[in-house]
Amino acid sequence: MKTAYEVLGYPTYHWVSMMENPKDLDLWTSALTRKYDDNNNNNPYTLAEWDALLGHVSAVTDSPINAFAPELIIAYPHAKVVLVERDTESWYKSFEKNVISSFAAPFTRLVVNLEPGFIGKMGRIGDLLMRGQWDSKDFDEWRAKARDGYEEHNALV
Repeated sequence: MKTAYEVLGYPTYHWVSMMENPKDLDLWTSALTRKYDDNNNNNPYTLAEWDALLGHVSAVTDSPINAFAPELIIAYPHAKVVLVERDTESWYKSFEKNVISSFAAPFTRLVVNLEPGFIGKMGRIGDLLMRGQWDSKDFDEWRAKARDGYEEHNALV
């Protein structure tokens, strides 16, 4: 979707954008912590904060942005929303292979826990998504809840 939007002339924010702009890792960590930490539920990101993070783009897609669909729809009420739906099982196979397995790999866990910089921050974002998005305590629970979570997200959007 990122490529399609950009071909159409819409600069797009995607998971890869965090790798291209490492300073964004701290902003996403803050947004995810404020969303999913019970102590921060009354302190959602403001329009000014969303603009600081996403104001330079015209479209958004992928994670961690998808975790904020309700907040972004409220923040940008006139935005057009495109929901890309896939067969749940097809989506799950891709999600398991590209996301869960990557974050759950023993070497990844070791590096995430030992390296406080870029890799550690990416891992922290993954952990926040795992625990917050579908209230999962570990990777097995994330796997078990993924299909229903995907369908609930699609229904919400």
